[in-house]
Amino acid sequence: MSAALLLALASPSALVGAQGTGPTLGVSVFGNVLDMASGEPISAAMVRFDRSGLEGEPIWSGQTDGTGRFRTNGLPLGEYEVTIEALSFRTFSDLVELEEEGAVDLRVDMVGVDFQLNPVIATGRRESRLERSGFYERRQFGGTGFFMDREEIEEIDPFRLADVFRGIPGATVISGIGLQGDGIRLRGNCRPVVVLNGVTLAYGADVIDEVISAGEVEGIEVYHGTSAPIQYVGMTTCGVVMLWSRDPVSRGRPFSWGRLLFSIGFGVLFVFGPTAR
Repeated sequence: MSAALLLALASPSALVGAQGTGPTLGVSVFGNVLDMASGEPISAAMVRFDRSGLEGEPIWSGQTDGTGRFRTNGLPLGEYEVTIEALSFRTFSDLVELEEEGAVDLRVDMVGVDFQLNPVIATGRRESRLERSGFYERRQFGGTGFFMDREEIEEIDPFRLADVFRGIPGATVISGIGLQGDGIRLRGNCRPVVVLNGVTLAYGADVIDEVISAGEVEGIEVYHGTSAPIQYVGMTTCGVVMLWSRDPVSRGRPFSWGRLLFSIGFGVLFVFGPTAR
């Protein structure tokens, strides 16, 4: 063995790299290849993932970018032989077990041709946004709200986010009340507080499809009246809609901060402008 290999938890935004060919579901691996002696990134290193014990074309192959990083497409669960080759470095080859779907980070410290070092291996699963936010705990133990995760949203196959709310008990979709698209109301035709990734949006209920698209949503929580989590109880007697955007490795396109800023700005105009309600 000629390099140190580390699979561990890390920020999704910390590792963005070259793409290769392969499947689109399963485990996404974010890789970082470095020179062990200097700590500098190694660019243009050839990376391949082969299913252990199988011959033929690799499941995934690609190159590191200028920062020494790469990202695989989704790999099926199982054991893989990871091979990395770089000029002036000893070829790295070792087995890695991908046991759970999601995303993992892989760091390889390559050793120059004049050095040798056995690898150290550790593995870990990256938590999703819904896990980090306590979505599943509230769903299991709270019992006061309505919950939908990404899988349930995809079963509806909505064209717009407002379409999802048409099937949520106590929610009503109001057409054309914002600058574009539809808004939402809860029981009693009241305007709920809308929270996106923990950020409260002014009048987000009036421009729900400008806040975030249906394809970008990982989870939805709807609370009527004062049944919302304690930090929002004093803000409204109508209810709270909590939206969680998809993790970078799981969504099809990046989250639109421009849309979010537009919604916040629109809310400010609503509050301070001549049409404030």
